[in-house]
Amino acid sequence: MAVIFVVLCLVVICLNRPEAGRLADAHPYLIEQRRSLGKISRAEGSSLIAFAAAITGWVGPSVVGLVIGKDSSITIALSGRLDEGAVALLAAVLLFLLPVNWQTRELTMTWERRQESTGGPSCWSVRGSSSGI
Repeated sequence: MAVIFVVLCLVVICLNRPEAGRLADAHPYLIEQRRSLGKISRAEGSSLIAFAAAITGWVGPSVVGLVIGKDSSITIALSGRLDEGAVALLAAVLLFLLPVNWQTRELTMTWERRQESTGGPSCWSVRGSSSGI
């Protein structure tokens, strides 16, 4: 299965080469744009942690099943306990717990910011990261 995925990726890359490599001024432009973004803020880092936790919780049981077998007791336990909705809710709660500045008790997500945003719990980490909250 993994071999088929690698072959599929190679076929897609060969048939649809990225244009950024062929543009003459793309590399300096991309470097300048990256520099203009600056360093990742603490809020963006916290959002990244929550997002990574959600992705790990969603994909983790499947990866474990691929590695050690889907009939393993560990795979069955992970699949039973890491429901997609529960993982999304835990990642959203994590945003309310991760501090940006502990001295002032500023957290990554506050209830006021949450009321301003729309979307479900899985969107909060993306919105927090993209808006620099």
